[in-house]
Amino acid sequence: MTTISNGIRVVSHANNTSPLAVVGVFIKAGSRNETIETSGVAHFLEHLHFKGTKKRSRYQLEIEIENMGS
Repeated sequence: MTTISNGIRVVSHANNTSPLAVVGVFIKAGSRNETIETSGVAHFLEHLHFKGTKKRSRYQLEIEIENMGS
């Protein structure tokens, strides 16, 4: 594990038996990291991501959230 100058931790593992590269991005977000004020937000966003709403499909929500930089 290496920490780069902006604080992001990078974990790498060499596997010379396969011609593939895999990148995983993990962020400290979710119920474990919520405060009293944000309690339940991660669970709510999870439902929006997997189910959508009456007005927006799961895909539309994904695009909107990505366009906001998330």
